[in-house]
Amino acid sequence: MGYYTSVYGLGESPYDTTFTAGKGVYAEQGCADFSVGALDTFWRSAENFRTTVATAWAVGTGMSWAVSQAAPLRNVVVDNDLLLFEYVPTECCAAGFASGGWGSGLSVGGAITFGSQQQWMIRNSKAGEYASAVWNTVFAGVPNAPEDQCGSTNTSSTTTQETLPVTAEKPYITADEKGDR
Repeated sequence: MGYYTSVYGLGESPYDTTFTAGKGVYAEQGCADFSVGALDTFWRSAENFRTTVATAWAVGTGMSWAVSQAAPLRNVVVDNDLLLFEYVPTECCAAGFASGGWGSGLSVGGAITFGSQQQWMIRNSKAGEYASAVWNTVFAGVPNAPEDQCGSTNTSSTTTQETLPVTAEKPYITADEKGDR
């Protein structure tokens, strides 16, 4: 995998690591088994990087983050698509189950595709498009987010808060090369 330093701005990674080769950072659904889907990919998190990878998944090109609960994705720049589920065309019904997650500080050049995600929240982020929400999505402080809608038989439920007057990120400590904080 390759790395290079990048300049960052709002919604972009404040760190110098960029994944440029292979699949980069990703989370595939459990052993590519449709019956399990992403329901066993808990406790994964990723933050503070950029990915320029162009992995061709079945439903998009870019980063796959097929996860379920307790799986935050923070301060990540994805130059291509961000896929929040996995589609395996050789299986019955094809899209494995995925059950929720969190994204904040995301900057996605292509589409964020929810697919079989049951619930997902995105805060203070931006993307070229938001595609295929199945059940419940929440957008807070996200430009061009889908409009609010109450779900019914043929639509998902979407809650949108256009602006957020105050937000706070989780605390963290930074250190320079000498270990000074």
